[in-house]
Amino acid sequence: NASSTTVALSVAKAASATKAKKKTRTIRVKRTRAKVSVVVRTTTGVPANGKVVVTFKGTRVGTATVRNGRATVTLKKFRSKGTKKLRITFQGSSTVKASRDTLTVTVKKRR
Repeated sequence: NASSTTVALSVAKAASATKAKKKTRTIRVKRTRAKVSVVVRTTTGVPANGKVVVTFKGTRVGTATVRNGRATVTLKKFRSKGTKKLRITFQGSSTVKASRDTLTVTVKKRR
């Protein structure tokens, strides 16, 4: 007699840490589409894959796909000069928890 048993298995998601860096040297008002590099690390070494979203004052200014823990996000042009505080959010996946970082960039006046 053959028998089978179904077992429910729960897998805990790995914690993640997101770190962002500015890649563009100088950002100019209404001219520069700045780039931000994002690295997502996990506590277990599982490669992080998924989406990363960059927001400024609650408005989405860029998105990218994270592959093997890395992504480069190209941002929309900024409309005003000054210091901008960006929130970078890794949205998580079926195996990795979400995480976020903040990055402050300075937008200079147009030449």
